[in-house]
Amino acid sequence: MGFFKSGMSLSETKGKAFATRSPMHGKIWRLFCILKFQLEHQTYSIHSLFSKYATDPKRLERSGVDAILRHIQVSPPPTESQLDLFVNALDSDGDGYISPDEMMTFCINGISQSDTKRKAFAERSTFHAHLVSLFEYLDGS
Repeated sequence: MGFFKSGMSLSETKGKAFATRSPMHGKIWRLFCILKFQLEHQTYSIHSLFSKYATDPKRLERSGVDAILRHIQVSPPPTESQLDLFVNALDSDGDGYISPDEMMTFCINGISQSDTKRKAFAERSTFHAHLVSLFEYLDGS
């Protein structure tokens, strides 16, 4: 993971220098560029969705989570109890809300799951399937 993080953080100049070392380095540089673009797109999508439904820039309430899931048209709609469990699960600082960082971490981890893991996660419950729908929406799949 550190290899990819380092590669994606190279400046354009250093990346181009890296790419000229060999044909393989050139391919690796292109991969870094693709991954960086995808991560930036996913981050933008998560931030945009959070901002659209958050009550203020730093917190997403249960009603905002409900609105997000309705926006991506999950069916049946989540129950109040499912929404409470979800907010509590993501709320790592215990303030009763989901922060942008809490949402970003959860969604990036979900998007990063393999198809097999997403399928197994979705099979746990209807709400888990809704969350996989969210990951797929954000991932553009």
